[in-house]
Amino acid sequence: MNIQTKIDERSREEAHSSDFALWAIAQGRLLREGRFDELDIENLFDEVDDLGQARRSELRSRLETLIEHMLKLNYGTHPYPRSGWRKTMLNARHEIDHLLDESPSLHRYLPDFYEQAWHVGQTRAVLSFWDHEPDLYEKYEKEIPETPIYSLDQVLAHDFFPQRDDT
Repeated sequence: MNIQTKIDERSREEAHSSDFALWAIAQGRLLREGRFDELDIENLFDEVDDLGQARRSELRSRLETLIEHMLKLNYGTHPYPRSGWRKTMLNARHEIDHLLDESPSLHRYLPDFYEQAWHVGQTRAVLSFWDHEPDLYEKYEKEIPETPIYSLDQVLAHDFFPQRDDT
């Protein structure tokens, strides 16, 4: 390895850590121009891996938000936030659709993510009721199930909005 190679490797690493956007543009340019020997391969590997992980994390996060608001809609007693919960559900469903359209391979993660997202969504819903109805917190904690009561298909269906059963 000659001194220029060491300098190039050092400056690539510095570019990656000091100005990621500029580094990414430069890597894209090098790829388009076929200058593969000049690429920052190690950091490219890491960034590509991170892209896939970011999409999976976003899908899981959207499911968590969707389930949280479904449970609020199903179990909440106050009428004023209900339209906001519905809007949040619709937005989350649209974002999930968008993620799945852009990355169809994410479909295979949905069943596992659903179980995880239910737990997080349930916890968030209960804690949210603590913030707004602390006198009913224990009721919500007992009432809101820790295991899924909706199918994954229902959760993802744009026309499914659970209703509180006060009968």
